Amino acid sequence: MGSIATKIKQWSVFAALLPTLTFCILAHAGAQGRRTGSSDSASTAPQTADMPWHHDLSKRELKRKKREAEKLARKKKKQERRRRKDGPLTIAPQPRTSRRPQTATKWSPPARSKAPAYPASVLKGHYRVDILAAIYLDELVKGSGVTFKNKIPDKAAAGIAFYEGVQLAADSLKKKNFNIDIYIHDVASALESPDTLLKYRALDSSDLIIAAVPPQNLPAVAAFAAKKHINLVSALSPADGGVRGNKFFTLLQPSLHTHCESILQKLPQGQGNVTLLYRNTITGEDNAYKYLTEDTITAASWNRLNCNRLPTSIDLPDSRDTAQVQYLVMPILDPAYADSLLKVVLKNAPKGRLEIYGMPTWTALNLQKRSAANPNIVFVLPEPYYADTAGAAYKVLAEKYEAAYGGNLKDLAVRGYETMYLFGTMLKKYGTVFNPKFHDCLKSQFTKFDLTPHWDATGKFLYNENRHVYRVRYAKGVVQVGE
Repeated sequence: MGSIATKIKQWSVFAALLPTLTFCILAHAGAQGRRTGSSDSASTAPQTADMPWHHDLSKRELKRKKREAEKLARKKKKQERRRRKDGPLTIAPQPRTSRRPQTATKWSPPARSKAPAYPASVLKGHYRVDILAAIYLDELVKGSGVTFKNKIPDKAAAGIAFYEGVQLAADSLKKKNFNIDIYIHDVASALESPDTLLKYRALDSSDLIIAAVPPQNLPAVAAFAAKKHINLVSALSPADGGVRGNKFFTLLQPSLHTHCESILQKLPQGQGNVTLLYRNTITGEDNAYKYLTEDTITAASWNRLNCNRLPTSIDLPDSRDTAQVQYLVMPILDPAYADSLLKVVLKNAPKGRLEIYGMPTWTALNLQKRSAANPNIVFVLPEPYYADTAGAAYKVLAEKYEAAYGGNLKDLAVRGYETMYLFGTMLKKYGTVFNPKFHDCLKSQFTKFDLTPHWDATGKFLYNENRHVYRVRYAKGVVQVGE
């Protein structure tokens, strides 16, 4: 292939079929070249439409899960007999060893390499920003019509909503005399997959790349960005896709490890009033369990219960001392399983004060209603983003969204807007290499960010990561957002 033709596809037909959406793909960037770019060797695990924040499963892991499910099915009768005989599951404290590790906790700041040095920034009068998102345009539009009825398929909704927010931000920036061109690349199309874009040098003239893609799409683009000194911002996925030692790569959504650290900061240390309910048969959940317990000094006093099989009842520790709070930590990423486990917990909940720490994937579990029904129980979730729907900025954006696309403002449109507006402003103010000025990113129009260099446990530099995590607290039917 000598080139990829520039494609411009208008979706004006949506205005007639979907009053809530008037969406226009401005351009699909094309370029010429023969050099082959880096290929993505990561797995092609499925990605749900709402861009799940936890780690994707590899093909090998999916096969392993299938074998485990078959094995569990064969043992179903035996397990049922065991349940009837065992009765309620009682949580016993972890036995304490005579020798405790004397080294510092793993999650404490290790001896680190020096912060990366950056080349001189370049200020321009005109900038180009490339957006990578899965829109599935080739599947949704055939000829002059669309291939679906009434509702955009879930797998495309996330990418479309993100792009809508990006477009609204671009309009706002242009009104402030920011000369900017935005190119949208539908990575779900074979003609614009990350490998194809790199092979035909479609990103060579970019000043900033914003990726709303699964982690398996990141490594090749990140390697290219590092070589060309182009900032790459991963906007939605908390997984890094294996990117290491790349000072031009920024993980905007805090990682699973960072979320677990935020939970640990709120738990009492060296006390026996913490209970951990966990699973280690799911990769992401096993990782969360390891992150929470890697500090062996703190975790030594915790009570633990393996919940690989759903217990029918649980005897939770109870305290008659009203001043003492029992803490229950549940690193369960699967919302459906978490909901089932919560039902068992609430059925057996002690009468004393109880704080339950969950995962960011629990947002649809009706925790506000459950806290109202159980006034002695408080639910706490770590959250990567927060937009005050009652705030003036949100209301203004909601009005712009309704005028442009119809309908209510979507969460991923807010993320697209604040990502484009924040980093577009950084481009205009500091030029192409704005990384040394990350301290200026502490507050966007909605979410607070803490973009800092991130090192691994051995002190080797990995990339830049947003380390700020919100804590959403549900108590007695009231929702409070803290830091």
